[in-house]
Amino acid sequence: MTASLSESVSPLLEAVQINRTDIVKTLLEEVDKLIRKDSTIQDNSPNLQAFLDQRRNERGNFLQNAVQAGSYDVVRALLQLGADASLSLPDGRRLLEHAPDALKKVALTTVLQAIATSQSEQVERLLKAGLDPNTVDGPEKQCSLLHWAAGFSDPSTVQILIQEGARIDAQDAVGLTPLHEALKRKSVEVSTILIEAGADLNLRIQNGALKGQSAMDMIEQAGTSLSEPLKAVISRNQSAYGNDIKPHVNGYEGEEGDKLSDVMSEQLSMSSTQKALSSINRFSPLPPVITDERLNLLWPQPQFIRQLHGEPKIFPNELPMTVSPGIVSIHKILDIFEFHQQRFRALNRRVFLNHKSPLDTHIIEEHSSVLHCAVQAGLFHVRGSYNLHISETKIRIQAGDLEGIHYAVMTLLQMLAMFRDEGLISVVVADQPVCSVRAILLDMNPFGRVPNFDVMMQLVDVLCALKINQLQAFIRLNNHDNEWSFSYSKSDLLTIHRFCRDRFIDFVPAFDILPNVTLRDHLVLRAKIHEILLCFDRPKVLHLGPVLASLLFHSPDFHGNMKLLFPNYDECMFFMCANNIPLSLSSIPSNVILLHYGFQKNNNFSVALNQFHDIGAGLGICTGTGAWSNLSGCPENMLMNVTNGHNALAKVNGRVSIMAHWCSDPALTHSVFAWPGFLAAAGLSWNSATPFDFIESVLKDLLDFHVLRDVDHPWGQVILDIGRAESYLLDPMNASSMSSLLQILIAPEQVNLTTITAEQMGHVIQMARKCHVQLKTFRSMSTDTRLEPIFQELQITTELITIAAKIGRVLVSGPSKSGLLSNLAPTFKTDIANKLIGLVEMFKVHWISRYHEEGIAGSARALNRLLSELVPQESKLILKDNQA
Repeated sequence: MTASLSESVSPLLEAVQINRTDIVKTLLEEVDKLIRKDSTIQDNSPNLQAFLDQRRNERGNFLQNAVQAGSYDVVRALLQLGADASLSLPDGRRLLEHAPDALKKVALTTVLQAIATSQSEQVERLLKAGLDPNTVDGPEKQCSLLHWAAGFSDPSTVQILIQEGARIDAQDAVGLTPLHEALKRKSVEVSTILIEAGADLNLRIQNGALKGQSAMDMIEQAGTSLSEPLKAVISRNQSAYGNDIKPHVNGYEGEEGDKLSDVMSEQLSMSSTQKALSSINRFSPLPPVITDERLNLLWPQPQFIRQLHGEPKIFPNELPMTVSPGIVSIHKILDIFEFHQQRFRALNRRVFLNHKSPLDTHIIEEHSSVLHCAVQAGLFHVRGSYNLHISETKIRIQAGDLEGIHYAVMTLLQMLAMFRDEGLISVVVADQPVCSVRAILLDMNPFGRVPNFDVMMQLVDVLCALKINQLQAFIRLNNHDNEWSFSYSKSDLLTIHRFCRDRFIDFVPAFDILPNVTLRDHLVLRAKIHEILLCFDRPKVLHLGPVLASLLFHSPDFHGNMKLLFPNYDECMFFMCANNIPLSLSSIPSNVILLHYGFQKNNNFSVALNQFHDIGAGLGICTGTGAWSNLSGCPENMLMNVTNGHNALAKVNGRVSIMAHWCSDPALTHSVFAWPGFLAAAGLSWNSATPFDFIESVLKDLLDFHVLRDVDHPWGQVILDIGRAESYLLDPMNASSMSSLLQILIAPEQVNLTTITAEQMGHVIQMARKCHVQLKTFRSMSTDTRLEPIFQELQITTELITIAAKIGRVLVSGPSKSGLLSNLAPTFKTDIANKLIGLVEMFKVHWISRYHEEGIAGSARALNRLLSELVPQESKLILKDNQA
């Protein structure tokens, strides 16, 4: 065997020199097989790492040769295979000493992956190789390695970074320290390590969802499972400092630590830990506002809610109501309750006007009515405001307008659904929306997933319950005469408009144009726009997308062209994408709101909004569900995107929030994966102070309670887990690209798999299988036929993810890591094709049952193309059947 291994050295060195990762991996796979085979015979045989780390020439081992040759793709591959980066170069220098930027980037990517997967040995080797322990992941987030470890890794990795000199109190771009990250993660062990290493408990977060919070604040607000052990650690450390035990300071111990301790002796006597403890001792904690965790499911979260003392009250199923006379007609108030009667009946309740005392004259008998309702405009200054007071005897609603009555009723219905037969707890709710426009934008271009009429009605009903007040129908106009742009008929659009209006939702059009359309086509465009506006009952709001808005902003006569295209320009408010607004534009018409479009998790909304703010424009944001250009969305990226957007909007007092759900072609992402984004946007556009961590912790339950209405089975958790399975393969340095799994299915020849391992693909397969098993269990236990379409969408998605990951695992195990399906073994291709054939048929049947049929063409074409590459003859039959 020794001779065989020696024969591999020369070709390996040649492959290293020319940066051929595929050849290096193929040769090393053969070496590994030889070593494993020999290890069954000899106990003292070498392993692959020993083979990699052995010096081969004057430049050193294989890794050292690759570094000095500038073969950085090979460097990445060798590090992933276990090559020891801590070994010094032949001249005594460390591997990463005076390293060029390209090598530092490879080292950074590798160490972040190692931290995220708790490979502490790999982390330690890279640090000993010369990687700065205070390296950050980029100029935008500025998260240090210790931030990453505190948020994702195991305690041993955190210890190693501290020992190697990582700054304990490093702050990222928004002011978070590693201790903040550990507390967000709710890790007692990691938090303890950081506190004992001297982490400052009083540093405050500067921006973001947790702005103003110190670590001590987070500990105080945490549950007892986190706060109690950490307070004990803090107390113990205080005693230790008082007994002159020298702490660990900024990663240095021994003599250097002694010097620092001597210099800082006075400061230590008033350390952050002691200050935090003294504040605890001086002030008793404030009483909790709510203690019943079920109230966390109220959505959007009210601006103010306080739980009152008293036992839960089981109100009768029959709820007699009185209405206070005022400036609003009693009939209009009764119309709202009449509209919601179906929801009340679903909860076995009925609200009716008290025939003995229909009007609240303030002298009626105390117990004659359970529900009291009043519109008092003078008490409220924000549209949609309301107060809801539930006591042991009465339910009182006060609002500033009919919209506020509607929102109060929705909150009451949520509470009735939460507590069911257990009785309502006594609470006071004072609530109002922070954004006057809380919109959902649906991409209704015919190539995508346009919901059929019944599914659209169901969607609007859920949006109504979430207090969304605008639904935007987005369409791209072409310059073809006499071509209707929507999948819906004109009659359907009018019906949807009325359906939305009854639910206090404005149904409005959102226009953009195809890139080949210009203002010279104004006659065709004007005719199309006028025809569409008639179906929306002359809307007061129009949304103009990026291409059309840019064309108008850059035109020499902005006002003239706006009036040319839009016959209702003077009586309409325009929301316009301003991502490409000319810098020379110094004034914006008062009926134009500038929108910043941003769909990535780290999008810097503040810069754009501040620029718009400086020219006195009305401001808004357009965030995204992230459920496009992938199979199942990316919940974490979406939530960061929505939170960042609303935090920035609140700082400039913006009032327009739009959550966009775009469609890609092919449209393989099922609509169920848009709901996490809809929920997050509904919550933050109503109450922008809702913390990121809170939304993240309750999102799965919100899906079960508000969208799926099945709290007995954790469907919401599975929806998020499927998204996490796919996003597990996202490159943290380039999370905005199309997902690798979608690319494998629709364009395998273009997919870049160089940074993905077979082990990662295997992990995705395991996650998808786990979700699939859970789905089958839920389906067998649930008797609710409403959930069958949801089950089908989730089942199809888990199958597509599994198929893509299986193909990907084979491809990354090959010599070239290319996406060429011709590299797959014939038996493997046949097996995959057989599974895909049945899935394509299921996909088609499900689509036709829930979406407009014309949109399926692109998706069917993509799946059949994949089939044709796997088994050409079989694919032709399927393609023919789909085209029939």
